[in-house]
Amino acid sequence: MRMAVFLLVTGIVFASVHFKVLGSEDKPRASAPLPNVIATAAMDQQALTILAGFSPNRREEQARAVMCDGTQVSPTRCNNHSCTFELDTSQVKFVVHTHVKCNNPNKAVARLITKSRELPGPGDHVFLELGQAPNYFKTPKGNVRVLEYRDGAYRLRTVTGDGALERQWQPFAGEPSISEINRALRQS
Repeated sequence: MRMAVFLLVTGIVFASVHFKVLGSEDKPRASAPLPNVIATAAMDQQALTILAGFSPNRREEQARAVMCDGTQVSPTRCNNHSCTFELDTSQVKFVVHTHVKCNNPNKAVARLITKSRELPGPGDHVFLELGQAPNYFKTPKGNVRVLEYRDGAYRLRTVTGDGALERQWQPFAGEPSISEINRALRQS
């Protein structure tokens, strides 16, 4: 049984992911999953229902892990850029969470990070790798997207919202570059 404690992270904060296999040491895992991880229409509908049930909190992320037995697990903690779960990743069917506007006191940096939260953030691919579970998220603009893995590539599919139906994605691809952050810092 694998137990994981990890973060769903958005913005420019990076996550550290570890899992423990009983009787062994903690080992980091960074390789992409081999099997396809594709959400179904039923998962899409359930994810939309869960998102609709979240409170209209725009300051802290909210999340649920839907387990294979149908139960939902809430995170142990959430803040403006992440949620922490303690669960058995092998039993996760899919994950649903929100990305919220950045609350950085520097307005230019906050705008830059909020824009990047329209895409998956660092750590959003972890459920695909550790649990072969699609990861749904609602963006600050209200788009609902799901991160999947198909035919050797991460795929980002829009369930509801803007016209970008599907595109390839790579971990950390939507993150602001150092030069973009420096430019934002100079603007303030």
